[in-house]
Amino acid sequence: MIYELRTYTVFPDKMQKLLNLWETIGKPVIDRHMECVLVTTSESGALNQIVHLYRWDSYQSRDEIRKNFYHDPDAQAYVKQVKPMYQRQESIILSPTAFSPNITKE
Repeated sequence: MIYELRTYTVFPDKMQKLLNLWETIGKPVIDRHMECVLVTTSESGALNQIVHLYRWDSYQSRDEIRKNFYHDPDAQAYVKQVKPMYQRQESIILSPTAFSPNITKE
């Protein structure tokens, strides 16, 4: 099992619009394809960020699921709407340790 931490830095005047689109359009299409276990916004440090945490069975399953997601017309429409709101995007792949709480390492 791996996790992916995705951080999007958003133009400050676009944050509320992005959150509304995520809740109404993004979340339903994302939930059809992948497991997003956490969505947060930043309260300190770097501001104007929305952070997603995804759980994947493997790198291979991640690649296949993301390929299917980006072929979904609803996902394409959503990405087209939100992409201009991002200043920056980061993605970090995380592998849990055997002693991580509430994690089963496979």
